[in-house]
Amino acid sequence: MSKLLKSKFLFGMIVLVAVAVVASTADASITSTLRKGSRGAQVVELQTALGLNADGIFGNLTKAAVATWQASKGLVADGIFGAKSRAVFSGGSVGSFAPAGCTSASGYSPSLGLAGGPCHAVASEQSNGCQAGWLFNPATGLSCTGVVNNTSGVASVALASDNPASGTVPDAANANFTKFTISSGAIATTITNLYVTRYGLSINSDVENIKILDQDMVQVSSSGSLNSNNKAQISFSPALTIPANTVKSFYIRAGIVDGTVGGKSVALGIDSASDITANVSIGGSFPVKGNLMNTVLLTIGTLTADEDGTVTDSQPDGGDVDVVVNKFKLTAGSTESVTVRQIAVERQGTASASDVANIELFDVSKAVSLGTAASWDANGLATFNNLNIVLDKGETRRFEVRVDIIGGSSLTVNADLTDGSDVRVQAVGDIYGFYITPTNSMTNGQGASNQTIQSGTLTITRSASTPAAGNISSGSDVALAVFDFQVLGEPMKVTSINVDSTFGGGPMLYTEVTNVKLVDATTGALLAGPKDLVVTTEDATFTDVIIFPVGVTKVKVTANIASSVSLNDTIKIDLDDPSTGVVAKGMTSNDSVTPSPASAVSGNTMVVQAAALTAVTNTTPAIRSVVIGQQDFVWSTFTLSASNSGEDVNVSTVVVENTATVAEGTDSGGEDVDNVEIWADLTSGSSARGDVYETLVSTTKQFTGTSATDTLLTFNLNPIVTVLKNSSVSFAVVADLSASAEVDDTFAISLDTDEGDVTANGKTTGSTVTLTPSGAGQAMTVATGGTLTISVDSSYNSTAPLLMDTSAEQVVGAFRLAANNTENLNVDSIKITDDGTNGNDVVASFKFYSGSTLLGTVAPDGSGNGELFLASGQLVVSAGSYKIVTVKAVLNDIDGTGFVNGDTLEVTIAAAGDVDTTGLASGAAVDSTEENVDAPTHTVYEAYPTITLDLVAAPGGNLTLNSNQLVAVLKIYNNGDQDITFEASDSNISMQAVIVGDDTDTASETITIKDEDGNTLDISTDATVAADFNSASGTLQFDFDFSTAALTVAPGTTERIYVYADTSDLEDDNDSIQIWLDDVAADLEWAIDNDDGEYQEGDYVFKNDIFGMTYTNPT
Repeated sequence: MSKLLKSKFLFGMIVLVAVAVVASTADASITSTLRKGSRGAQVVELQTALGLNADGIFGNLTKAAVATWQASKGLVADGIFGAKSRAVFSGGSVGSFAPAGCTSASGYSPSLGLAGGPCHAVASEQSNGCQAGWLFNPATGLSCTGVVNNTSGVASVALASDNPASGTVPDAANANFTKFTISSGAIATTITNLYVTRYGLSINSDVENIKILDQDMVQVSSSGSLNSNNKAQISFSPALTIPANTVKSFYIRAGIVDGTVGGKSVALGIDSASDITANVSIGGSFPVKGNLMNTVLLTIGTLTADEDGTVTDSQPDGGDVDVVVNKFKLTAGSTESVTVRQIAVERQGTASASDVANIELFDVSKAVSLGTAASWDANGLATFNNLNIVLDKGETRRFEVRVDIIGGSSLTVNADLTDGSDVRVQAVGDIYGFYITPTNSMTNGQGASNQTIQSGTLTITRSASTPAAGNISSGSDVALAVFDFQVLGEPMKVTSINVDSTFGGGPMLYTEVTNVKLVDATTGALLAGPKDLVVTTEDATFTDVIIFPVGVTKVKVTANIASSVSLNDTIKIDLDDPSTGVVAKGMTSNDSVTPSPASAVSGNTMVVQAAALTAVTNTTPAIRSVVIGQQDFVWSTFTLSASNSGEDVNVSTVVVENTATVAEGTDSGGEDVDNVEIWADLTSGSSARGDVYETLVSTTKQFTGTSATDTLLTFNLNPIVTVLKNSSVSFAVVADLSASAEVDDTFAISLDTDEGDVTANGKTTGSTVTLTPSGAGQAMTVATGGTLTISVDSSYNSTAPLLMDTSAEQVVGAFRLAANNTENLNVDSIKITDDGTNGNDVVASFKFYSGSTLLGTVAPDGSGNGELFLASGQLVVSAGSYKIVTVKAVLNDIDGTGFVNGDTLEVTIAAAGDVDTTGLASGAAVDSTEENVDAPTHTVYEAYPTITLDLVAAPGGNLTLNSNQLVAVLKIYNNGDQDITFEASDSNISMQAVIVGDDTDTASETITIKDEDGNTLDISTDATVAADFNSASGTLQFDFDFSTAALTVAPGTTERIYVYADTSDLEDDNDSIQIWLDDVAADLEWAIDNDDGEYQEGDYVFKNDIFGMTYTNPT
């Protein structure tokens, strides 16, 4: 049928109601004229007779159905059910006959044997709604045999709860007809194929491209067409898998063939469990089918897919990137713009999925990448979702599919945009919103030519993991160099590798380098060798067969270095010319490959050095106090470094010294430091102490000594610690302080600084490393316990802010709790007092925070005090550090009696001991000693203003020399929940005016303020003299007491005050005037709900002064 013949009535979306419908005239009692907008029981009667959803509202669909029925009866198809329509309607059945026992009132057919079975029947139907040989009723989808196929199985299929509702589908469009779920049991379910069945008043040729989509709208099946049994076979390759104990959702999507007439109904579903081929038994209540969709005659948008030029075989090599395998274009038709949501392409060619990576969809028209899939998915697809590409009417957009070639020598690569005749593009029209079935104008959906992957490549480079230029020592399997063998395209068989050497220093002799090997640096596997260097050429050629896979293999060159080498001898390993020195052949193509580069690839120069080690006692931890009885204290740290060593160094013994300074006449000494241990930082973990020294490498030992003398301890490290060359290891000396230690004694612990106090040997050679430790320990002083200092934190604004009587948390103070550098302090309790007016009525609750963490909430007592008790460990102040405790308040409502506007709130830590802590080392109480640590005073109101100068409304600029020059605009915002009132003669706003002038006319000028409606609020009075301003240079203050009219600012609103000045006497070049607000308390006074409150807060509201723009007489 020509598109021009399709009905455009109601946007072309008329549902053609079957000429045969349900009701008989016996049921019809329509006596009124019904038209669009009619409502009620007679509309229900009409809709029921026409087979519509009987909602009792005569809308567009009802009108369309009436018009269709009128046309079938030879009436004027105006969609108005009037006298002529009623006469024809009452003259006989609108349709044929209903099934036995079926009435419009009951809506059920007893012969169907199904509760709730609808009573749709056509003239050719039998009394039960079916014809001989039918398995189901095409109008309802109900069983014609009266049998419902209920089965149970290991996996179950069910209609999804959000299955698409009944709707309309135009021809040349596609839609999701059904949403269903598959639930796996204890084992995974795999489905290889299933049959989709068509239901409804339509024919098989009306439906095309039936497929299954997953819940992300990605196609996971083949596309199928309906056979003579109204079924379409859908296959899955690979099989559709639902993991064990998992539920997955799927859609049945299909298209309506272009040219399908309107008024047909289609539903799609799975008719029985036997229609599913799976590895387990399938259960469910069948048929599992979607709602009926009705076809409409509508010219919707179109989208055409076509080739965009020719793709030629570029014969890519392995490793090539951005190889173009498909070029196509999408063109929108002239009916509506189109949004492309998804594009998918399928892997084609003989190359395997792993031979290709990074499948990219590139928008050639916009020169932008639309996304990259790392690899083909299990279905061989690369799907690009959420594209949302809008094509205007008639617009063409060009695309390319690009891939990276990983392997597959002699194999081919292509990408297919189509599945049979179905284009793998999901798009919707932007006007009508239907899925559009793209027109396939492509030859076969693939690039015109396959891309034939050429022979592989082998590239050799010095690896980033090769040993840095540095030191080596004699030993076995010494690492000399690492090379990256990068293989692309196909695996490589290498049959010869020539390794050369360059000697220096003494120089080193070729006879001192033996047992040269090639080793896989990642796995440690031997690849080739060992071989000795050739006498004359000082090189070695390895002829072992090595198969290098696609990718990068790190090849390490190792050798035995003789003990006869001399210090400062050097060796450098080279691959002189891989293009000639390495023989390789592609495993797939069997072609010989010339490795690259055609120049030398060299390792770094390695210098023979003896094993070396340095030992240094660090300056951390810093000097501090240690509490008597403290346990597991880090007294000192030291570092062992092999930064200039020729090999790794094993350390087996260290000697630790304790330098004690004690009072004369006591028995104190080094022995007061107990239970000494050595801990090392060997992993990324942490110790139970919270430091990085997580590994205990010694036994526990005790110092001896009862005087101010140095005492020593020798520790055998277990396990022996290996310090890698060019690396270092850090250690800590951890010990307790005896309960008998004397206050003010000091102890400094370090490595003993005598030669030989660290026992070390070369790990490979076993040679003895001689060193002298350096550095002194930090003197730690014995103390009885920590101290706590309380202050108001300086980060908290000390200018008293204003508060609202709301339930919101408002900050009222921040206190710094600082511990001296002796011990950690556990905070046990914090008590605050409200020193403001009416403290017991203002606050509903105090909330204490450490950072963003709520420590607790406390309701104040009758005196306004609140004390928070904390759990152990909830708040700990580390030695030498501090914690800030922020106090927020939730306020009561101002009641006008006990709690009134203008009351103040001032939280304070009033008395010594109001903050209690416990020293975690000493176990002793450590309480605050400060008194009257006062946070700033806050004033509470039901409403207060925020005032700014509107620099947009009054932007400054040129004076106009008139008596009514706008010079400033004040914006007054009400923060509260009550009116702010500037009352006549009882409120005040004072402004400053900076004037440059000379008072030429000797007369006084005025400043006037007005509201947004132009009403005068007040005319200025110079606060410093009796007269108004006289245009002479200077700064004058003007007070406005709203004596002419009052101003009210409602809660949450903004009012503007316009400031006008008489500028007629500022006639000279560069004369000017500027308005500003001074942060003086008395410069702002307001009332709340006309309460004569006289609240003065100019120092806060005008904080830091607020300046307007300058108006200047231009030159």
